[in-house]
Amino acid sequence: RASQTSHALMAFVMKLPMEPGKREHRYAHLFSGPVDAATLNSRYPSSNHTAEAHEPADTQLQSRVDELERRVEDLERLVGKLGLEG
Repeated sequence: RASQTSHALMAFVMKLPMEPGKREHRYAHLFSGPVDAATLNSRYPSSNHTAEAHEPADTQLQSRVDELERRVEDLERLVGKLGLEG
């Protein structure tokens, strides 16, 4: 019975092609007519970002980490000079 219901509902739903990097398919309803998957994907791009999109953020993050490491080293030297090491 559930199988019959599932097949009946598939008349109103289209399974879209699997996107790279996704582990599940997306679906589109057909209540407004046929769906062109290519048009849908270009209109609503995947939230999956490419490595190029992350590169500036990664570079900025690495710069912040480098700066923080330098500051920690400076503080450790200062603590050593003051004789406050534990």
